[in-house]
Order: sequence, then structure tokens, then C-alpha cells
Amino acid sequence: MTWLAPAPATPEPPSKKACTRAANPGSAETSAGLLLASGCGTAVAAVCASGLVVLTQQAAGLWAALSVLCGGSLAWAVARCLSRLAEHIPSRAGLLAYLGRPLGQKAALLLALPYFLLSLFLVGAEATLLGRLLSFLIGPRLPVPSVVLALGFVAFTWLLCRCGAQISLRSQAVCTWALLAGLSLCAVISLGKVAAAGSLGARLLQPPPSLTGFLGAVAQSLFLFMGFELVTSQTAPLPAPVLRRALVGSVGLLTAFYALLAIAVSACQGSPLGSLAELPQRTLAQQAAGLPAVAAITLLSALASYTSVNGALLALSRLCAALASLGSLPRSWAQVDGRRLLPRRALWVLLLCGTAATWLVHSLDLLFAAIFAAAPTAAVLYAALAVAREALAQRHDLGAAQKRPLWRRVAGYSLAALFVGLALAVLLSLLDPPTGSGSSLGPPPARHVLFIWASAYAVSLLLIFSRHLRRKRIDR
Repeated sequence: MTWLAPAPATPEPPSKKACTRAANPGSAETSAGLLLASGCGTAVAAVCASGLVVLTQQAAGLWAALSVLCGGSLAWAVARCLSRLAEHIPSRAGLLAYLGRPLGQKAALLLALPYFLLSLFLVGAEATLLGRLLSFLIGPRLPVPSVVLALGFVAFTWLLCRCGAQISLRSQAVCTWALLAGLSLCAVISLGKVAAAGSLGARLLQPPPSLTGFLGAVAQSLFLFMGFELVTSQTAPLPAPVLRRALVGSVGLLTAFYALLAIAVSACQGSPLGSLAELPQRTLAQQAAGLPAVAAITLLSALASYTSVNGALLALSRLCAALASLGSLPRSWAQVDGRRLLPRRALWVLLLCGTAATWLVHSLDLLFAAIFAAAPTAAVLYAALAVAREALAQRHDLGAAQKRPLWRRVAGYSLAALFVGLALAVLLSLLDPPTGSGSSLGPPPARHVLFIWASAYAVSLLLIFSRHLRRKRIDR
């Protein structure tokens, strides 16, 4: 994949530590267990609790848990596709490489760029939600506006990423397991208190949603798994069995975790302690064990937010380097620091984009709009991955001995069609919001969702078109 390699713009010589790390990709630091935690850590973030609130608008009670199970099954199929693509297309470029070889460069850019650009809005949503949590916790003693805390978090995370101060996979694993255990414990305690009050059955046994509403909830559940695929680009190419176990295992753990939280969020609707729509973590923790639990969950959410935003910055910086090597961005952006193995100039641009996205999410109240817009974009990308996996097999890149039978190819394309249908279901639920879901919070305004989609796809088309113009100038 030479078109994804960084441009040869006088790269600095790599350090001895970087060479040693690149020469030993199969060390204990990249074992299956740590990669499992890394896959969960890049997907679990503070904004995922708000994603569950969006999901319960369309399917409440046990139907919310069922939609998460359906979404987890689809994410499991995507994990299988990713593991096979990563096995035959080993590259740290990740999604761009997996889509580019089977489908072509232009299709890969058109499908992957909106997904990555929407992650900037999700970075803003993550920072905004964390700023609100911190403001609630320290507000009585140190009244700092939540937007200042959110922007400070983005700048602090960027600074650590720019300096090359990366948390080891082992430390990320400890933070991830602590957050999963803490939120699960709060969910179980909250469910126990609701059951003791005698209202658990009424909260969970909700009437079934409409077909469009349930499909929209399944599509929204895909948002909860966004980011687990970044493990394919965070380390050097790994053995196929190790990567497959990490991808599939992380999806399984995330499915069980989100199903439990979906039940807890549905059971705690209408809590007098606070609005689930505003700060779901705070409400669950405060209902479980009061202010000490809120402080603990806030700390764990901050650590999870750091790992998620740091992973997004790493992925986006490598994307900028790949686009620069293609000619869509200035060639100097592809220059990689030999010590930190990161494109330095691209990181400066990402700092501006991250702070701008955080300010937009806060000032225009785009938190739920960003979540709502991310789900169909993820569904379209996952459909493209399923098609890419089948296209790779049809081109005989898997070898004659591994040629797939007809029924497997039909199943692969049917999976892609299902993802496209789920994306359309989200659009229909936006135009015709479901009623009777048990939640007082309505869907975000359509103009906010359309603004985010238009921004992501307009920038994507601009980058693709600029690459086309640069090639024409070279030909002349």
C-alpha cells in the first residue's frame, strides 16, 4: 500500500527505542489480554452513557437491552471482517488500507473520511460531558465554567500526545477494567434500589416499540462500539489469532456491559437525583452510593476520556499523514517525528480542530446531535467493511484454497445491506420520532444533525477534490 505510506519529506532518524519497539511487535505489551482492554478502552468513554440515553428514547426497558444485543451481534460480525482484512492487509493505516485495496482509493476516502471527521465532533462531545461532570464535582468549591474545563481537557490531552507521553497498554487496561467494574456496580446497586421500591417490573416491561423505532435503537447501539477497531492501527501488525481474539473478545465484553447499563438507564428514568439526559453517570453513581461514588466515577470517566481522545488524536494524525502523502493535504504534514513516530504539524491542526469542535458542541448544544449523527455513519462504514471483505475474496487475494462458498458471499453482502438499512432507520426515526418510549427527552433537532453530517461530508469531498486538482496540475 504505497499510497498510504508517509511522504518521503526528509524524515528524522528514528531513535533506538522506537526501532526496538518496531522490531518486537509480539511482545508481552501487545498480548491478547492487553489488546482486549485496549479495544474496550477506545470504545468506552463518558459519552457512551449519553448514547444509551439516546437509545432508550426509541426502545425502553428490556427492549433497550435487546437492541444492544442485536447491535453487539452485528459488531461481532464486523470484528470478524476486520480481523480477516487485517490479516491480509497488514498496515497501521487501518481503515483506509482495509477499504483502499479492495474498493479503490476514492471509495476508501469517501467512506472513511466522514467517519474520522465525525470523531472530531465526538471528541468535542466527550470533552463537553467531562467538563460538566468536573464542574458538578468541583463547582461548590471552585466555580469554573464547564466549557473552560472541557477546552482544558482537550489541550492537556493534546499536549501529552504531542510530547509522546503515551500510557502503556497495561495502565490503560487497569483504567478500563476499573471503569467497567465501577459503572457495572453502580448499575447493579441502582437496579437493586429500584427493585426494593417495587417499580422495577413496571420500568423494564415497557410496551414494544415500533419496527422503525427498534431498528433505529439497534443502529444507535452501533455508536456504543465505535472505536474498538482502532486497536488495528495503534500497534504494529500483529499475528492474526491474537488480533482476532482481541477484536471479538472486546465486542463480547462491551455487549454485556452496555446491555446491563441499558437496563439500569431504563429503570432509573425519572430519578429525582438528576436528569439522566444531562449526566447519566452522575445520576447512576449518586443513586448507588452518593457523592463518593460520583467522585470515583468522575475520576474513572476522566481516565477513560483521556484514552479515547488520545486514541482519536493518534488515529487522526496518521490519517492526516496518509492524506498528505496522497496530495490532499500539504506534503509537510506527512513528516513524522523519528522519536515520537507522530506527524508533528498534523497534530497542531488537530488541536485547532478539537478545540473548535468542543466549542461548537458546547455553544450550539450538539452533544446528542453528534451521537445521533455518528450512528448511521458508522453503519455505512461497517457495510463498506463487509463489502471489502467479500471483494477481497472475489479477487482471489485469499488464495484458491480459501475461496468462499456462495452462501458465505450472500451472507456477507446481506450483512452490508442490513447496515445500510439500519442507517436509513436512523434517518426515519429523526424525521418521525417514536412515541411512548418512556423518556421525556426527544431526539435532537434535525438541523443540528444535518449540520454535522454536512460538515463531515463537505470536508471529505473537499479533500478528495483537492487531491484530484493536485494530480491534474502535476500531469500538466
